Amino acid sequence: MEGNIMNSEKIKVEKFFNRLWDKSVSKAVSWFLIGIFLFIIMILCMMPAQGLFVETEDSPWLMPGVLTMLSFMMIYFREIPYNQYTENQKSRFMSEILRYHPINKKEIQKSKNLKLVSFLGKVTGVGLVLQIVVSLIAYQSISWLNFFYIIVFVFGFPVVGVLTFDSIAKKVGEEML
Repeated sequence: MEGNIMNSEKIKVEKFFNRLWDKSVSKAVSWFLIGIFLFIIMILCMMPAQGLFVETEDSPWLMPGVLTMLSFMMIYFREIPYNQYTENQKSRFMSEILRYHPINKKEIQKSKNLKLVSFLGKVTGVGLVLQIVVSLIAYQSISWLNFFYIIVFVFGFPVVGVLTFDSIAKKVGEEML
């Protein structure tokens, strides 16, 4: 019985956000910016990790730091429909809109997190393929660093960071009520 209730809640959440997202004027801008960040991230994913961590004279953490920062920025634009709604040059916070809709907040958070992990999983997969191909061409070998570089800095840090931020924001929001 509980599975059916959660399933119907999930369907409500999907319909609600799809309806709002289709009306939102920020959709095109958001996807344009996500595309720019994806392009830059994929270029950084093509830099072999062996060259970044082993053969560098500069700081080996510069490129991974930039990669993580760009991943966070891409996630920010990916989460816009979960945070605010813009129509006819008027922006409103999603919490304000959801006050009038009987949608389970836990299901919204769960849906948001699943979409985040799915999106970053795809980006990480493509980044891994690029990393491995370029490393094989440049160094004729792959290392654990190739996997570490992409999985940790494209997927791990951004997911942990967003989940931590959401948890803190939720606690602060509850304290303000």
